[in-house]
Amino acid sequence: DMPALSNGRNVQEEKPAQEEKLLDQQEQSRFARMRQLNALRMEQKSAIAQENFERAAELRDEIRTLEADES
Repeated sequence: DMPALSNGRNVQEEKPAQEEKLLDQQEQSRFARMRQLNALRMEQKSAIAQENFERAAELRDEIRTLEADES
């Protein structure tokens, strides 16, 4: 006889729902700040490439403020 087909999941790898951990609020906030900083840095690079140095300086200041808030 052939063994029964499984549903594709390894029973040993399954964990009860209560053991699964979601990112807590602090980690979510940290990732949101990282995304925001990355977006600002990309915008700053774009402003520099377009020689919009005034905007690049504003973005630099905003980035520095956010980075200072992290520490």
